[in-house]
Amino acid sequence: MTTQALTTQNLTTQTSTTQTSTTQNSTTQSSAPSSSKIDSLLKLSISLPTDERSNIPELNAGFDMTIKTWDVIVKYHGNLDSLIEAGLQITYLYAGYAVIRTPENYIDIIAANSNIEYIEKPVNLNYEVTEGKRASCFQISSRITNVTSPPPLTSLAPLTSLTPPTTTTDPLTGKGVLVAVIDSGVDYMHPDFRDENGNSRILYLWDQSRDGAPPEGYFIGTEYENEQINSFIRENISNAFDPSGHGTHVLGIAAGNGRASGGRNIGCAPQSDIIFVKLARGNGSNYPVTSALMQAVNYVISKAAALNMPVAINISYGNSYGSHSGNSLIETYLNDVSGMTKNIIVTGTGNEGAAGRHVKNEVGRGNGLIIYRGIQTFGLQIWKSYNDDFEVKISNSAGKSITFPIVYDTRQYRLDNITFIVYYGLPVPYSKSQEIYLQFVPEGSFFENELLSIEAVPIVTRDGIYDMWLPSGNTLGTGTGFLISDADTTLTIPSTAGRVISVGAYDYRTDEIAAFSGRGFTIEGGIKPDIVAPGVDILSAAPGGGYAYRTGTSMAAPFVTGASALLMEWGIVRGNDPYMYGERIKANLIRGASRIFAVDEYPSRKAGFGALCLANSIPV
Repeated sequence: MTTQALTTQNLTTQTSTTQTSTTQNSTTQSSAPSSSKIDSLLKLSISLPTDERSNIPELNAGFDMTIKTWDVIVKYHGNLDSLIEAGLQITYLYAGYAVIRTPENYIDIIAANSNIEYIEKPVNLNYEVTEGKRASCFQISSRITNVTSPPPLTSLAPLTSLTPPTTTTDPLTGKGVLVAVIDSGVDYMHPDFRDENGNSRILYLWDQSRDGAPPEGYFIGTEYENEQINSFIRENISNAFDPSGHGTHVLGIAAGNGRASGGRNIGCAPQSDIIFVKLARGNGSNYPVTSALMQAVNYVISKAAALNMPVAINISYGNSYGSHSGNSLIETYLNDVSGMTKNIIVTGTGNEGAAGRHVKNEVGRGNGLIIYRGIQTFGLQIWKSYNDDFEVKISNSAGKSITFPIVYDTRQYRLDNITFIVYYGLPVPYSKSQEIYLQFVPEGSFFENELLSIEAVPIVTRDGIYDMWLPSGNTLGTGTGFLISDADTTLTIPSTAGRVISVGAYDYRTDEIAAFSGRGFTIEGGIKPDIVAPGVDILSAAPGGGYAYRTGTSMAAPFVTGASALLMEWGIVRGNDPYMYGERIKANLIRGASRIFAVDEYPSRKAGFGALCLANSIPV
């Protein structure tokens, strides 16, 4: 947002002349829709003028500036034929969910449809940036005779690869199971994703970012089948599918076969078949959005059903927007489809553990917020009990302050060189918590160094506790955060969904939880993470045919995805347990988890039920 744009909205700065006075000039924007079926962030977003919102990535996520339409996520029952007849584009998902592409002025019409239960705005996602197989017990034990077995660990010196296993008769390799990775893209030319004849192990690749020939029932991207991918390989056409390298690295951990390293850097399920979805980025954004992720999961499950194969799905993306209670539509959707057609969904818990972007506080107490120079506009979310009423007060280092009164509408206020867009929400059908959302907008394009105080000024106090979260990922760089922060409840969403396997990261060399690893529990006390896996200095596939080190819960999750694929092979493909999917896999992984040296109490906010140990997780 520019200073000129603010001027056109008649926002005036009236700076206080004393340290105790308050600046509280405000302008009410166009009223947000009143329907309780519409989530607060969507109400706030569409209450702002389009040109103003376009400079605020959090609020513009899901809006296509070129065709002036929103992609919104809905929960519905019955059918939505009348909306299709009205000209809206609908992508139906499993379990009564859909993504609707709609002009902004139709959102109230959608909410008025009796078959629509709830409407939610997409939000941006961030990916969560080796020897982990050995540490995770991908080995022979006295109880198991069909799991790949690496040499014993002889030292805690840094290991350089996913060490090749020595094998027993009939090892588990993931054969007959699908591994699906939903991520930034994949280098399908990489030898680790090709078989001994040089053909691709990727059965389907849906590039949501490349317009052309979308899968049947979807309206975005281009789908490539195995023969098309093999044609690209023969013609040496790379299509530059993974510029960041993140998705290639994740897939290498879960399912790489080590061919580029002569069989040295082998992933967890090296003979599995693969489905890959490259997530579309939001319009004008560097980040994909939740509506694209839901469509990707839906696509994978439908392909697995058509192939009649079990599938382990890896999601190494997340965000901090939401109440962290497990009740957003992305979370309820993953819960509803988890286990459907024999699947398991695995997600990392994010890298927010040491980022200083969450605080739990008592009403009446404040906290400091440091903003470093160069940061652009960002949002702050406050989630509180509806039993409590309080106003938000912000003070700056010059002793000037501003208090935002409780007004259930979008308001703008200004304190010196910062404009605040403030929205007080109400509880919605899918969450009993109340949200207060603040967008911080600098006078120019970037903030200068700022030190602010944020305080909840009590009016009525019954529960007396509230949480604040800043955005996750790289949006704030490093350093910007709360003076006093709380590492607990730093799980990124959707790892807060109850029925997914949520995976934190630990350093297998020191047997310590990684400081960055997102912590639990959920805001309502749900036990998360479920388990942890190696996530520090992991060597895996990189675009161009080589290997690279990466660190993050993004790297921990695919160890569990690969382990889940092996459990599916043992149970479903080999006939030992035809119900080895969904919650049954999670239960076995929890039962087999090993203890972390530095963790004393289980379940733990840091480690869940312990570290991945595949050998102890096969019920023999």
